[in-house]
Amino acid sequence: MTIRTRTDPRFTRVGADLWHDLHIQVPDATLGTIAAVPVLDGQARVRVPPGTQPGTVLQIEGRGLPRYPGHGRGSLNVTVIVDILQQLSPRQRQLYEQLRVEDADRKGEMGRSRRPDAPRSGGRLKALMHRGKRAEA
Repeated sequence: MTIRTRTDPRFTRVGADLWHDLHIQVPDATLGTIAAVPVLDGQARVRVPPGTQPGTVLQIEGRGLPRYPGHGRGSLNVTVIVDILQQLSPRQRQLYEQLRVEDADRKGEMGRSRRPDAPRSGGRLKALMHRGKRAEA
């Protein structure tokens, strides 16, 4: 018997397991959400827990391909990809700046630059490595 399979652009196959990238926004990763993901026979819902980090893999058992020879099905593994906004509205920028201040206040001095001349926002800092020394331009 010969079994032929077609590729599906929504999935990557590893044996009986399927892999899918789920793109979510920062607020959904931070607060948690329920997301729809494709499965072979339609869609399934997956719970993204609060505080999910980029690259986290969520596994849905039994939603992969049939195991041959054997019994049961593989898993659908969902890799969480957190999309960062590249263009912000003025209101979004204001909210992110407020979150930054509140987070810095909560953490104290952790995460803040110790250099008084370091750019605070909107500036670019390019680190270059030269002969083992760090140079900033």
